[in-house]
Amino acid sequence: MILILPGGDTPIYEQIVFAIKEAIFSGEISYGQELPPLRELAEALQVNMHTVRHAYSLLADEGMIEMRPGYKTRVMERAEIVSGRDDVLANIAGKISFLLKEARWRGADQNEIMAMVNS
Repeated sequence: MILILPGGDTPIYEQIVFAIKEAIFSGEISYGQELPPLRELAEALQVNMHTVRHAYSLLADEGMIEMRPGYKTRVMERAEIVSGRDDVLANIAGKISFLLKEARWRGADQNEIMAMVNS
């Protein structure tokens, strides 16, 4: 389910977030499904438990998962995730705007950028 590359450029907690989101979007993890407990996932990935907690906290802040003390961590139901749609779209728009500015600054032209978007 989750593959991380220790020592890479991307922090491990971001790799975990990306891997869980990818699994949700692809259907590998279902809406409402329970995620592994922090300690269990940390041991499986051979990382610090606080790294997994950070990843789970980011996912919870985005409304992707629910973490409640005394309950198992679970993926939010699709309807619950959709309720935060406007905030997510605004966040994505900001990231895209930044990436477009960086691409232009680095010399990418409009055709190159559009080819990437359309692929």
